[in-house]
Amino acid sequence: MEKSHFVGCFIIDENNSILLQFRGPRAKKLKNCWNCFGGKVEDNEELRQALSRELKEELNILVEENEFSHLSTIKFYEKENGFYGYLSYFRFVINNEQKNSLKLQEGNGWGFFSREEIMELPTTPNLKKIIPLLD
Repeated sequence: MEKSHFVGCFIIDENNSILLQFRGPRAKKLKNCWNCFGGKVEDNEELRQALSRELKEELNILVEENEFSHLSTIKFYEKENGFYGYLSYFRFVINNEQKNSLKLQEGNGWGFFSREEIMELPTTPNLKKIIPLLD
């Protein structure tokens, strides 16, 4: 059975809004839903190092590894693929300068949302479970 580790980041701005990425109809998995920015941890890569790399790739933003706060790690299964893995969620508070430099480089859309708005969106399976941990 294949095993992988993934990282996701709740990027929070000065208005306490959360930046999410839209995964469109062409996404390999989890199509047509909103998710955190992040991705797969490569071999010999630390979690925060992977998250920093993913945010650079997806948003063209440089974030130091020590700027992330760990929220939770979830184990998940995909029976149909014989796959299991771990998803570690982190929190990052973005300043205005960083926010103004963001550039979407992956995904089909993005937006800042309130916690209440997120609860009404179609999201990846575990995303809404992590929202209460942001406080």
